[in-house]
Amino acid sequence: MGDDDEVGSKFFTELRSLAAFRKDKLGGRPTDRALARRANVAPTTVGQWLRGGRFPQRVDELLVVVAGMREEAAGKGLLDDREVASLLADRRWRVAHETEAERRALGTRDDVNRARARAILAANEAKERFASLPDKPRPVELWSPEQLGVHPAVAGAPRQAQKSDFVLPAYIERPHDEQIRCHLASIKNGKRVGFVVVRGRSCTGKTRTAYEAVNAYFSQWSLVFPKDAESLMTVLAADAFEGKTILWLNEAQNYFYGESGETVAAALRRRLERRGPALLIATIWPEYHRELTATPAPGSEDVHHHARALFSQEFRIDVPVAFSSSALNEARARASDDASLSHALAMESGNITQVLAAAPDLVDHYENPHGADGPYGKAVITAAMDARRLGFAGPISLEFLEAAAPSYLTSQERAAADPVAWFSGALTYARVEIKGVASALQNVPSAGGMGAQPGVVRLADYLDQYARTVRNYCVPPEGFWSAARENLESVEELMALGSSARNRWRNRIAADLYSRAAELGSTEAMRWLAFLREQTGDEEAKERLTHAAAGAGNYHALRDLARWREAAGDHAEAMRLATKAAAAGNPTALWEIARMRQRAGDTAEAERIFWLAAEAGSNDAVSDLIRIRGKIGSPEEVEELIAELVEIGDTESLFELGSEYHSAGDLWQAEQFYSLAADLGDSFCLAQIGVLRKIEGRRSEAREIFRQAVEYGDSYPLRQLGFMEEEEGDLEEAESLYFDALQLGDTGALWDIVHMREVHGDTAGAEILAKEMADQGDYYSLAELARHLQACGSTQRADELLRYAIAKSDGKVSAGLVPALLRVEMWEELETYARQAADAGNSYLLIDLARKRQGDRQWEAVLKFGLEADGSTSDAW
Repeated sequence: MGDDDEVGSKFFTELRSLAAFRKDKLGGRPTDRALARRANVAPTTVGQWLRGGRFPQRVDELLVVVAGMREEAAGKGLLDDREVASLLADRRWRVAHETEAERRALGTRDDVNRARARAILAANEAKERFASLPDKPRPVELWSPEQLGVHPAVAGAPRQAQKSDFVLPAYIERPHDEQIRCHLASIKNGKRVGFVVVRGRSCTGKTRTAYEAVNAYFSQWSLVFPKDAESLMTVLAADAFEGKTILWLNEAQNYFYGESGETVAAALRRRLERRGPALLIATIWPEYHRELTATPAPGSEDVHHHARALFSQEFRIDVPVAFSSSALNEARARASDDASLSHALAMESGNITQVLAAAPDLVDHYENPHGADGPYGKAVITAAMDARRLGFAGPISLEFLEAAAPSYLTSQERAAADPVAWFSGALTYARVEIKGVASALQNVPSAGGMGAQPGVVRLADYLDQYARTVRNYCVPPEGFWSAARENLESVEELMALGSSARNRWRNRIAADLYSRAAELGSTEAMRWLAFLREQTGDEEAKERLTHAAAGAGNYHALRDLARWREAAGDHAEAMRLATKAAAAGNPTALWEIARMRQRAGDTAEAERIFWLAAEAGSNDAVSDLIRIRGKIGSPEEVEELIAELVEIGDTESLFELGSEYHSAGDLWQAEQFYSLAADLGDSFCLAQIGVLRKIEGRRSEAREIFRQAVEYGDSYPLRQLGFMEEEEGDLEEAESLYFDALQLGDTGALWDIVHMREVHGDTAGAEILAKEMADQGDYYSLAELARHLQACGSTQRADELLRYAIAKSDGKVSAGLVPALLRVEMWEELETYARQAADAGNSYLLIDLARKRQGDRQWEAVLKFGLEADGSTSDAW
């Protein structure tokens, strides 16, 4: 060890001796929390200083901590001891801190010289590592927008007049462009790995947004674009995502689902913990983002734990569907020089990006089939739509589509088909390029090579998203499920379709699909088969299948068995199984048993098991221990547990703890947890601190905190600012803020506007806006307004609004409208609405309503109608 290292070691040794003095001579007083308040730092920061794990950057803060101990020592009469007085002397710590700071500065200069030499070696090593990568890094300027996934645009002129087949119209900047570019500037000039998520629906311009931003700031950096999860893991293993490199994940959902999804997310989390500068940039659809970031219900399986933790570190940009008035004006100003823009604007729509990508024409080609091949092409496209929305993550096999499509045809259409040539004609129709830009079914590029993968296709993004709206409640016909059972070899697809069938009460179909997946080696399929057997009362089969899954190494099955044994009173066997599950990587079973013991009143055993679960990696157990030790333990114990959550970056648990104290009225303690989460980059928790300030009456501070949170690009603080302006009577400014939140994709802000208008007397304005949204297919605000009117006694107006929505929906079931109809118990209207939907091939709502009304003979007849509409049997019960 050199001299510099000895000096550094001496400084941290003295810090640890200071901590030991507090523990031995001062009885642990002042606590970390008390010292942190004086120094205006986090309690965990003080703890890290005194453990010798972190260097105090500002000597004044360290001296405040020492002064706090000196006051405590004086109160105990200990300062007469010369050694104690020396240990707590300001001068001693000023000199020690200055010496350590100088040592670090010298070390930095030496590090620069060493770094130059290492950089040369690293460059040579990188060339060797990258040589075998299927997807290699190369300068940003060498990537074309087409290669990075930007949609080509409608040409707006004859093809022969274009310079190339790929048309890229002029880029019209919108407010979100400024947000992303400001953030990218901080990443470029910093030393961290930034994670930017550009979220938006299909064809809204999210990939183009990311492409333009990256080209504006990182033209001299390298970019690597792995085409699948396997390639991504190879890139990370080869350290190809290092300094001044961009990792590009277009349509990021394709990397985080399936068996390798959590492995990918965990690997990316580790990379974000290392130094930069580097940038991870991802585009994703809102529905996938919500699934990956949703907190599971307590005790349920956490299938996206690492993905959720990864996305908690994101800087998110939401790309709105429509252009604002100012953006449309700019587009019009530039349209004379851009044929694509001119064509899009001629459609008289604010959805320029979708028009540019020929989305309306693509939908028309699907919905209104023409020619001899049209009906068969539509059937094939519909089968692909259902496959995607019900679970297919990757390419769709032609063999499956050929087997599934006939069930979407009428008997007359099947009889008229050429048994040999019908499918090739259907594919020809489905592959027609609309406006020379996009086709319903598209080829899939060969992985790492040239040409297309044989025997598979992919569904156009916009039709995929379109299907999730218009076919949201539609249950596929029997032939679809049979084709899946007989033709699929992918466990992931069989499992996804099995879950979709189960969620639609097609338990027999689900069992068939799970059985096929089990035949292919899926132990998870065995678990779900056990669940279905339990539904029928077959306990013996449930136990047998679960034991088989556990014996094959499925730790979720071990968890199931442990929970059942505990419920049956066999605590010893439950602990054996739960411990085995924890050793296999799932500590949830231990946490669940601890909760069960706690509910049974055995608090000592519960706490013991909570500690075991926490040591095995359960964040839920750590949170429960904080709750327990906060009541009966020492402050130091609690601080250590909190520090553990901070160290692993578990902002969700910190938020939950803060929320509990918030609800209990302990605003100071709530703020401590929110602050820790905010320090880790959780902008929602930062906004929650603003809410606390508002509750305390410190409105100017609240407003400033909300403005800080807005800089992260979130809509929630914008809505909070809107609430404040509304409370203070500035309705125009409030509405402007709500509309800003709406531009970020937060449709809840629309309800804020409708509600504000209604409450402040603009009843007509509220109804007009709610009806305008219903005209566009968004019934949430109208339904909420009806609920509000119902609560205020305006039943007639509420009914009128709901009937307006029913008429506008034209049999297409709305997730926003149905709850409102249920809430006001408009059973007659619901039945009519549901029957219309079933007549259109959508009996999901009808069956759901019948289940809710079990015991009512009229609704039992409704159920039968719904099942027959789908050609199903009574297994839907």
